[in-house]
Amino acid sequence: DLRNTFLINGDLIKANLSGANARNSRWKYEDLTDANLKGANVIDIELVYATLKGADLSNAFLRHASLYGADLTGANLRGADLYRADLTGANITNVDLTQTNLCRATMPDGKMSMQGCR
Repeated sequence: DLRNTFLINGDLIKANLSGANARNSRWKYEDLTDANLKGANVIDIELVYATLKGADLSNAFLRHASLYGADLTGANLRGADLYRADLTGANITNVDLTQTNLCRATMPDGKMSMQGCR
């Protein structure tokens, strides 16, 4: 249970946070390279300028998350829920967005996505 935590400039490289509850947390400038966040509840989290290269965020709940300026290069977001997430300025090169809910998410270019909206 990592709800309401505040981390800054930490090293969580290859951390296993699968299924973790980190709702309402503030993790700024964190290094989560190759971390496992599969199925994690990270609703309303701030991952501002975080490094998530190669991280597994498949089926994670990232609703209202702020990923402003985050590096998601090669991350797995398959089946994740990013409803109203902020990806402004994020690097999403080679990110798997298969079956990802991006409804009303702000994309890296600042435009709102309607992918997944019903």
